[in-house]
Amino acid sequence: MRRGSDGVRRALADCRSYKLTTVMLVAIGSMFRNHFGASVGIGRAVRRISADGAAVPDPVTPDMMVQGRGLNVVVEIKAGFPSGARARQKILDQLKKYDCRLVGWLEKNVSEHDIMVVTRLEDAAEMSGYLQKKTSVGEDVFSNPLCVVEFAQPVGVKRSFFVKTVSGNPTNKGLRSYMENGAEISVGSVSLAFSTLWFYDSEPIPPYTMVVIWEKIFSEIYRKMADGRAYRQETVLLRTTVDEVMDEFRALAVSMPTAPRRRWIAKGMDGLVKIGMARKGADGAYIIDYSAIEGEDLLEVFARKWVSAQSGDPQGHA
Repeated sequence: MRRGSDGVRRALADCRSYKLTTVMLVAIGSMFRNHFGASVGIGRAVRRISADGAAVPDPVTPDMMVQGRGLNVVVEIKAGFPSGARARQKILDQLKKYDCRLVGWLEKNVSEHDIMVVTRLEDAAEMSGYLQKKTSVGEDVFSNPLCVVEFAQPVGVKRSFFVKTVSGNPTNKGLRSYMENGAEISVGSVSLAFSTLWFYDSEPIPPYTMVVIWEKIFSEIYRKMADGRAYRQETVLLRTTVDEVMDEFRALAVSMPTAPRRRWIAKGMDGLVKIGMARKGADGAYIIDYSAIEGEDLLEVFARKWVSAQSGDPQGHA
């Protein structure tokens, strides 16, 4: 399969979209923690209460919940805004699920809260227009305040993220004032507690998981084995299991309360076998000839290998 094939492009786009979502979660979470002193919960499942006071059976898991200092905000992150009507309606339906009383807040339950949807700068105006049009017809009116926020990443030497409210107004006056004219979030201000957030509550495709395992977990195992040697210039034989990899995630990624799930990691490890970068022993352990991959876009490397393996070429050759 050619490197520029549709399959590789789709896989790479999925990986980059997932990664962007984690970046946005990190930045927005840092803003609420550092600037507003609020509590932040990521991937927190909460129960819904209908208008008549009945509990809705299925819970919801917003990307982020923010509470404290006069803030009660449900945050949904969208790395892009799809063009298809069905996909757009799915986003609206998801936001509507948060438009009720929620039980299970970080500090105390409240009767009302804001709903904030954050998307890329280039998609924000279109998403805002769509939501305004849909909510103006009557059937999709929100009872809780809904706002759309645009998000821009650093460009060139600029070391700040940029956020601005595009439509709607947060209830909290401080947040409203902070967001209405646009605000910068320094990359350096992103707290350590969020620096290892590589996953959120949705499952990524296997190439993304493989990249994180290879780059973050195997490198940490390698570092411990190298014992101070110039390990990046060497290849070392690693032998590990899914449970050991999960233990490394728990040690490194203290900011991830619900992710990664074990089954995601198992898929990623099996994916490494499928693309020829690991083998599985008779006892179920994985054996990896590990070395750091320098000077390449790892998402592209693993996306290409993974798609190629589907067509019988685990090395990812053209």
